Amino acid sequence: MDRLWRKNRQPNRGSDCKGVDLNRNFNYHWGETGTSTDPCSESYGGDHPFSASESTYIAQYLIANQKRLTSFVDLHSYGKFIFYPYGNRKNTYHNKHMSQETGRRIETAISKRRGTHYEIGTAANLIYESSGGSDDYAAGVLGVPLTFTIELPHDSFLIAAEEVEPIGLETTDGLIELLHVVAEYSIKK
Repeated sequence: MDRLWRKNRQPNRGSDCKGVDLNRNFNYHWGETGTSTDPCSESYGGDHPFSASESTYIAQYLIANQKRLTSFVDLHSYGKFIFYPYGNRKNTYHNKHMSQETGRRIETAISKRRGTHYEIGTAANLIYESSGGSDDYAAGVLGVPLTFTIELPHDSFLIAAEEVEPIGLETTDGLIELLHVVAEYSIKK
């Protein structure tokens, strides 16, 4: 088994290559940028939006709970980034100010534990443009106001075993801070 396998394992029609990159398979500007139409590519977004059952089920869950959602978080690796929408273009997100402030609060909570610092912004501005992401779907289609992707440390997909727990703890600190923001936001509504 390939430990660095990135996609799911579903068969692709007309190809011996397996898998869809689930973070390119959501129906928000699907297939526009930063994705591949080649089933052998690691960034293959599928032959249509929601062609992967995993992304379909996540979307169904989000839709069923849409009225109750204030936040959505997608955890990824790697790179020490806190992304808010949108990843598919370098346009301004309508909730940019609140997202930046919340991202700073998450980053501050994370860094208090052992000094790990994250960059905050859109994926399109900080690393590259990509479309079909779950975070952009939650924000752009469902209107979830506090939507983030957190790219966990370090500088590769493989981390030392002794780093797993500290990264988990500091990430939990950041997520707890996000819950504080959600509670404050919900009170203001």
